[in-house]
Parts: sequence; structure tokens; C-alpha cells
Amino acid sequence: HEDVSVQAEQNDPHSLLNRYRELIHWRMDIAPLRDGVAGVYATGNPALAAWRLTDREGSVLVLHNLSGMPQ
Repeated sequence: HEDVSVQAEQNDPHSLLNRYRELIHWRMDIAPLRDGVAGVYATGNPALAAWRLTDREGSVLVLHNLSGMPQ
């Protein structure tokens, strides 16, 4: 694997570091992601994990492709 410095990651808007920062901001800013109760959402596709986070302000459906192929 290739070593990558934090400085290089900070300067790359598409880096994994900056992606995680964006996800953390979403978690802080979007009430269901921050405070919601999670429930499994059936997709009928074993390569697709899904859950819904719900709170009094609404809900967010989170989908995660577990395969290496588009679903």
C-alpha cells in the first residue's frame, strides 16, 4: 500500500480524509443522523445494506453497496 501524509490528504478535496470530514459534518447537521433511532431496511439484495434513521424531524435512508459492482 502507498503511504499518504495528512497534509497531502488535506490538500486533496477528494481524499478519504476529506470524505470522512464531510460525513462527520452531515452527522452533526442532519438531526436524524445525529439523534435518530436506527432500523434495518429490507432491500431484497444481499449486496445492499440499508437502514433508516428516524427522529421527530424526519428520517434518512442510508444505503451501502457491499459489493464491488454497481447495484
